[in-house]
Amino acid sequence: MDEPRAWTKEEVRDRFLHMLAGQVRFWATCKGPESVSDRLEGLAFSFLNLLDGTAGFPAVDLIAGPHETDKAFHEAEGENYFPPAPEYPEGTVVFNDDVYMHDLWYQGYAPFTRVPKTERDNG
Repeated sequence: MDEPRAWTKEEVRDRFLHMLAGQVRFWATCKGPESVSDRLEGLAFSFLNLLDGTAGFPAVDLIAGPHETDKAFHEAEGENYFPPAPEYPEGTVVFNDDVYMHDLWYQGYAPFTRVPKTERDNG
């Protein structure tokens, strides 16, 4: 057996997306709420639990990462702006810094969408 090791960011991202897909599958097929709005609220609640670290995945910190020109633009418009994103502490696994998560969703994670086989499926 291999020595235990930290998950790679790709593995963390994969686990997160699979857990999200499980929540979608659950709320789409559960025998509970019949209204679409109740199911969507349930899905939102489950997703927030995933982010909060209460659904079998560590807590996820959401950090607004404004574009470097946002502050000057909004100041010139007389508007409030987001502060710059803080530096990440050492050891932090940022698993969405090099991809758009919504782009990955239909590359094998969306539970009810048929998609072509991906590299992830070949392993």
